[in-house]
Amino acid sequence: VSYTIPFAELSGLYRFGSMLSLEGALGYSPLVQSKDRDDHLLRFKLSEGSGNGSAWLFDLALRLQWTRHWFAAIGVSGLFIDTDGTQEQRFYAGEYTGYQATIDQKITSSQTSGTLEIGFSF
Repeated sequence: VSYTIPFAELSGLYRFGSMLSLEGALGYSPLVQSKDRDDHLLRFKLSEGSGNGSAWLFDLALRLQWTRHWFAAIGVSGLFIDTDGTQEQRFYAGEYTGYQATIDQKITSSQTSGTLEIGFSF
């Protein structure tokens, strides 16, 4: 599945003194497009679909700058996608050659990741 996700994002930074900061961002897209292509080689069946939907994105990080150059950070990010559309299925060989069908397609995806960083800035 491949997605096109143009989105608007609101982000901010809050400093707790000179050493600690919290950064966050929240994004939304009502204009997600998905394209899906699945070739079942053993069954000679090609399924191609597309859909439209929405997505939410977020990012949150806490950073500790313990010297002028050295820092540590911990963060979490997420992406949640939901699309609806149609899929066309067709057999291109074998006993069902030529058979085609169109079905409804719903694709959802959620990804969350965490980071732990130690770095040197200059």
